[in-house]
Amino acid sequence: MIHYLRYCCAMLFALFSFLLATPLSAQAQTREAYVAQSADKTMLTFYFDALRATRTGTTWAIEETKSGMWDETFPRWAGTSQEVDTTTTRVVFDASFQDFRPTTTAKWFYDCNALKQIEGMEFLNTSEVKDMGYMFYKCWALTSLDLKNFNTQNVTNMSSMFDGCSRLKSLDLNNFNTQNVTNMSSMFSFCEALTSLDLKCFNTQNVTDMSSMFYCCEALTSLDLKNFNTQNVTKMNYMFYKCWALTSLDLKNFNTQNVTDMNSMFAYCL
Repeated sequence: MIHYLRYCCAMLFALFSFLLATPLSAQAQTREAYVAQSADKTMLTFYFDALRATRTGTTWAIEETKSGMWDETFPRWAGTSQEVDTTTTRVVFDASFQDFRPTTTAKWFYDCNALKQIEGMEFLNTSEVKDMGYMFYKCWALTSLDLKNFNTQNVTNMSSMFDGCSRLKSLDLNNFNTQNVTNMSSMFSFCEALTSLDLKCFNTQNVTDMSSMFYCCEALTSLDLKNFNTQNVTKMNYMFYKCWALTSLDLKNFNTQNVTDMNSMFAYCL
């Protein structure tokens, strides 16, 4: 009798374990990365889980795109060159998103003109990202960005990454690894509120395009480029255009032997 009871208990335990483990296993297999928009369209939340069907409001798979007028592609949740996003004020990266590994964050917040707050950036794992071009393009309302957890070791494109962030007052990029970046064109264009940029950690040995990199950074008074390696750069046109507040630039280490375009490089640096 005792052996029989033990056998029944063992069978019940095994059945219970199976029933418990099956949904968890299924959940692990069906997790997906997606973006959920709140009902009032003011908030975007990034998830990586199996609960998309339970979310209220509109959701998009992370890879969903839409087309612009000139056949460009944009994330479904972002603005475009013709359709500005004027409603999103807040972005949240849910803790679940830390298990997802995007390979691109290009245009993720393109023309999100009203975006003021981004939370949970520590849950955005960028270790496999190669393209960050136009990531925060024209995020006019942003005044600060916490990018200390960004892993940029595999990024090759940072063109227009902060272009048009006209109210951004400070940027701490000391953790940026730019050893593989080839394109920095317009990276800080129209960052009109920035007064200083510390780019001493930037490795620019593979960069070929620096055109318009600091275009219209009108409040910039301090810019340390002594560590810039420009041996492979071919384009420097409009690089410092309208940097009105700069009174000096130390470019004695600039290697310009391969540069083919310096048009308006220092234009309106009055």
